Amino acid sequence: MAPAPQLMRVDDYFKTRETLTPMELVFGAMRVSDAPTPRHQSAVLHLCLALDRHVRPRQLGRVWIAPLDVLLSERDALIVQPDLFFVSNEREWIVCDRVHGSAGSPIRRSRVLARASGRASADRGGLQRSVHRGAPPLS
Repeated sequence: MAPAPQLMRVDDYFKTRETLTPMELVFGAMRVSDAPTPRHQSAVLHLCLALDRHVRPRQLGRVWIAPLDVLLSERDALIVQPDLFFVSNEREWIVCDRVHGSAGSPIRRSRVLARASGRASADRGGLQRSVHRGAPPLS
């Protein structure tokens, strides 16, 4: 039996070298993803453009795209890289050198998932609900 992987703290994660490889920290375990497919990236682009067409003229805030680290919980060592996310003007202070989504209510985030049928859908929770430990649903 292989030994359990070494768990990381948030500080350890931020000390790793910067890379374009999609990486997240989920309860202390480093998770590295494969590069997205062209179909996936096309779905992300179309969703981002649609959101931006709504957000920008109304000056509601800003739409961001991956790869950006979003710190959801320092205590739980939970850092995600959503495909895209929205930060309202009222919460723009959470974006500095990192995005501190754990400060106050959660940001609105999306991860585009490919279904077996080949169609893309949006998982508006960013990760499976079990990872967020009861995070409220996104409206």
